[in-house]
Amino acid sequence: MARLYTERGNDDAPIFESKSEEEACEFYFNYIMTKFRHDHMVGFFKSVQNAKALSEKLSQNGIQSHQDKIPYGGWIDPRYRVFVVGKDIFKAREMLGEEIVKDEDV
Repeated sequence: MARLYTERGNDDAPIFESKSEEEACEFYFNYIMTKFRHDHMVGFFKSVQNAKALSEKLSQNGIQSHQDKIPYGGWIDPRYRVFVVGKDIFKAREMLGEEIVKDEDV
């Protein structure tokens, strides 16, 4: 009997099967760590200049970052977020501390 994985009404074959819980957990951990980008927000700003300043500070310390813009209070009141990827969060926390940097912190 074939096993199916069903999500939102769509049937698919499973990507992995095992009777061993340890093997299944190891597969899942490796799968999510290699297949998905893990973004960590380190800055949240009203000012695009402050977001750029944080990105530059990160870059000067060898940490790659990227930014986006969200319609926080509507399209006329955006916020700018700064992210680092993966394990760079540890370098960023060492440099910036545990809290998310905001406008008054830059």
